[in-house]
Amino acid sequence: MPSRYQKDVNVIGKQVTPEYHIFERIFSELPKDCRVLDVACAEGFIAHLAVRAGLRATGIEIGGEKVALGKKQFPGVDLCCGNIFENLSMIQRHDVYVVSRFFHNVGEAWSNVLVSHMLANSAGFLLLVRHKPGLLKETGEKRQPLATAKGVNSFLKKHGLNKKTFRGEVIVAAHGEKYEKLLSKLAHKHGSG
Repeated sequence: MPSRYQKDVNVIGKQVTPEYHIFERIFSELPKDCRVLDVACAEGFIAHLAVRAGLRATGIEIGGEKVALGKKQFPGVDLCCGNIFENLSMIQRHDVYVVSRFFHNVGEAWSNVLVSHMLANSAGFLLLVRHKPGLLKETGEKRQPLATAKGVNSFLKKHGLNKKTFRGEVIVAAHGEKYEKLLSKLAHKHGSG
């Protein structure tokens, strides 16, 4: 019998990987008033995990076909088609950001713009970055500094963000006292490297 993850991802053709379980555990620990923004969400599976954990979640994706498929598969998730850089006002309405593959797809310059905007327009937030070792090697994409855990950690440190790595797959960074405490609680409960 397929797991609930497998049933969800079979429809969108994705493979169930460990970081999905990590995201769901993190989401289940967040206060229910947290608002999640999944940047470059594809079909919205990670935003779907947030909704399933009782949070409000929005996904933004530039690819219209992916958004259409996600809306069919995950009707409880608010998915929109658009470019985050043309919709930066969305950042002010959220306090948890997921950038699953965003950093290494857009590169450091655009990632700097996004994180700088988050820092300037938010009293505090959590930033969840999916890091899967070998991801770019598997897909044949050109390796960029933000495609490695070391590169992402260096980038986050440059922006002054406290961070923890969960199970070697997801890096969580925090800004603001409330979110620093939340990050410590998550790290203590779920163990981080």
